[in-house]
Amino acid sequence: MREMESASLLLALDTALVDHGSWAGETHMQKAVYCAQALLQVPFGFDFVIYKHGPYSFELADELAAMRANGFLEIIPRPPYGPSLQPGPRSRLLANDFNELVGGQQEKLVFIARALGQKNVAELERIATLLYVQRKWADADPVQKLVELKPHVRREDATTAATELAKIQLGVTAQFGARAHGA
Repeated sequence: MREMESASLLLALDTALVDHGSWAGETHMQKAVYCAQALLQVPFGFDFVIYKHGPYSFELADELAAMRANGFLEIIPRPPYGPSLQPGPRSRLLANDFNELVGGQQEKLVFIARALGQKNVAELERIATLLYVQRKWADADPVQKLVELKPHVRREDATTAATELAKIQLGVTAQFGARAHGA
């Protein structure tokens, strides 16, 4: 996907996260983009690897930095925690240029914002990592694999995250059915 198209989807996702009460920091964006891509085939086009706190895209981090530099996003300090990403002063220009593309994905972006927006960073890490595990190691016990990959995650927290991910996946199927898989 071209850079400006991807940026327009990122702006729409950030806006949906903010509208649904999310902190909308970079971790929220990383995990929400991963889940939107993996669960709903939203065409962001980023590659993810397992990193310190779950699925992470270096390309996405670069894109978010470029969007801040271009005024499409801005950092809002939120002491005592980390900053939030909010639509920036030039965000309307980007949104207006890609209305059709974003409109076709808006329902999916809002779904992800509702499902993940209120989660804290630890919850996001566990849910997104479980999804990554399911996709990469289909034959593995996802809870066990999560605990192996992330030794700081307690088994009971991993089990809770598995239940939450299953609810999200059921919601995807109920709301989008085959459309979630690009049909």
